[in-house]
Amino acid sequence: MAQTAEARTKQQNAAKDCPAPFFSRETTAAVRGIALVMMFVHHFFTFPEWWGEGISYPVLAALAPVFRNPLKLCVPVFCFLTGYFYAYRKDHSVRYSLRKISDLLLAYGSVFLIFAGTASFFLHYIYTPRAFFFELFGVSLYFPTMTFGWYVAFYALSMLLLPLVARMPSKHFHIDLLLSLLVFPFLMKLLLHAVGILSLRAMLQNLMTWFPVTLVGLITARYGLFERMDHAVRKIPVWSKKGARIMLLLLAVLVIPMGRTVADHVTLLFPPLPYIGKSPSIDISLDSVYSPLFLFALSSLLGEWGSGIPRRVLEGIGKLSPLMWFLSCGFFNNCKTIFQPLLYAPRNPVLVTLWGLLLCYAAAFLLDFGLSRLIRLKNRIL
Repeated sequence: MAQTAEARTKQQNAAKDCPAPFFSRETTAAVRGIALVMMFVHHFFTFPEWWGEGISYPVLAALAPVFRNPLKLCVPVFCFLTGYFYAYRKDHSVRYSLRKISDLLLAYGSVFLIFAGTASFFLHYIYTPRAFFFELFGVSLYFPTMTFGWYVAFYALSMLLLPLVARMPSKHFHIDLLLSLLVFPFLMKLLLHAVGILSLRAMLQNLMTWFPVTLVGLITARYGLFERMDHAVRKIPVWSKKGARIMLLLLAVLVIPMGRTVADHVTLLFPPLPYIGKSPSIDISLDSVYSPLFLFALSSLLGEWGSGIPRRVLEGIGKLSPLMWFLSCGFFNNCKTIFQPLLYAPRNPVLVTLWGLLLCYAAAFLLDFGLSRLIRLKNRIL
């Protein structure tokens, strides 16, 4: 079987005790690009209640409950990649985490100020000082401007926890998995019961839901699970035939997200605790299974795909995915009366998706020109 350069790289990585990620930087960018496309379709068409006056897709509205959960797999994909690539860094210091957090906050804050200015000057939206600064730093309970801003606080808390996790001795896969999927959610659930501040509770809830997926990403890298999966599938007889291999990978990419419709979590119910009488329960998110399987299939499929204009487009989207994510808030926030009609102007769902990607990419490209220089200046100073 003829091997691509990426396939040879995978085997070399496996042979050297996994010193580098399973997929290349270019593949990673393309994966992020596909995840962002999934997110845009998820937001644009699976929440009919977000549509303004004059926007109607009756067929898509009926199908929205079916595809809402599968498309949301984009979120655990980003969470998984955070932990996965963190494992390959030599610098696990808090200083590095603070640099990454401040990088994201600058991007987020820049977009927030643009939308806040638009809402204030053109729509006469009034911010209280408290609401303005809380949303500016992503620690608000409500996000009228940055609709999807919850991820900023989650990312910051994750990056502050990862240095502690990375320093823990790791020799047993099953123990690491037990700590990630059972012990951490259980401790977070106890903490949630002790916290009364609603905004903090929301942040802890997001951390309890998504950080185990980040930890699974770390574990996947630490034990070379992608390399082991690659070694296992190569033993399948039909795998030697490129056509069959591509069909199997494509089928996996399409089917795995649908698993979230069937079951997105498993609940473990424990016996009543002494002196308390309550039966504690823990919800284990199945995204910890879906996201690595999806990423393995998707990265392998991209490896078969090779280079080309569609892939380069996806790589470009992936590189600007955080800014595009934040900019897409404008279609559903307190500026939606301005930006949402522009998004849905093409009317055809495929064209709307492409148009939304183009609008956000163009705005992100222009914004990144100055923002990247600001981030470099910040990092030199600090």
